[in-house]
Amino acid sequence: MGSAAAAHAQNEPIKFGQIDAKDLTAAPFAADSAAGAVVLCDYGRSRLVGYRDGFRVVFERVTRVKILKKSGYDAATVEIPLYHRDGDQEQITNLRGFTYNLVGGQVQKTKLDATGVFLEKRSPRVNVRRFTLPDVREGAVVEYAYTLSSDFLFNFQNWVFQGPYPVRWSEYRTSIPVFYKYKIIYQGNQPLAVDQATTGSTNLMVDRKVDSGAGIGTSNSSLNIAAPTEQHQWALQNVPPLREEAYTTAAADYEARIDFQLLGEQWPEQEYRDLTDSWAKINARLLADDNFGQQLARGGFLKEQMGALAAQHPDPAARAAAVRQA
Repeated sequence: MGSAAAAHAQNEPIKFGQIDAKDLTAAPFAADSAAGAVVLCDYGRSRLVGYRDGFRVVFERVTRVKILKKSGYDAATVEIPLYHRDGDQEQITNLRGFTYNLVGGQVQKTKLDATGVFLEKRSPRVNVRRFTLPDVREGAVVEYAYTLSSDFLFNFQNWVFQGPYPVRWSEYRTSIPVFYKYKIIYQGNQPLAVDQATTGSTNLMVDRKVDSGAGIGTSNSSLNIAAPTEQHQWALQNVPPLREEAYTTAAADYEARIDFQLLGEQWPEQEYRDLTDSWAKINARLLADDNFGQQLARGGFLKEQMGALAAQHPDPAARAAAVRQA
């Protein structure tokens, strides 16, 4: 592990609102000279948090991108899908963002306004939180951060290291109580700059029934317990953009990413409970859902459309513009 990677392994690689002025003046890493933007840092952290009504996956993200050309303006527009079903949901909190421009030698900061954030209904069970960072120009740096809470434990937040733009640093950390067992799947041929597993601890709030005394019955009581955790940290450095030809099929088949599959759970003094069958049934139900899986299945039409666009617009910038106008 190099010194830069080692330093990142010790500390969080990015702090929201604390921009390095050099990112506005110096040419950052770009694996592709034709790139319209470069991701300076993409950092995410997921953990399981216990509440009185159960566990939730809490995912926090901070992303910073430098806009190099007009063809990279779309990097300032972000869409976050949110799933909900049968009373369970995913929701966004603490959403914030800034755009930084160098004007007259001074850093000018423009805040993401609430009026620029929208919630769009894509289907009966999928909403999309959409926003565009303001005052985007060539040479600008944009950053955003948010927290996503999910009731769907079987769908632990995945992480994608690679996309349409080169990435200088992408890092993902997780903290999972040992009571839950997940299968962790890394896909891609990009070498990991950081790949660490450690142990830690967290406080969980659980409900228990206690005897009320005098034969009256039982009542619910909350209890905070310390639980050991398995902590993981992965990072990729200087990641090239996903080649355009990959987008003619399913990009997820080629990108560097980490996915999680819930295998089971085992609480103290209890037998191990295999959840793979339950997970498979939930997954099958989602894929059969007219408003979720079948929409994904219909995504094959993109292969034909993107193939036609590639033939019609050999220039990547012109092709990107054609996609936005389609």
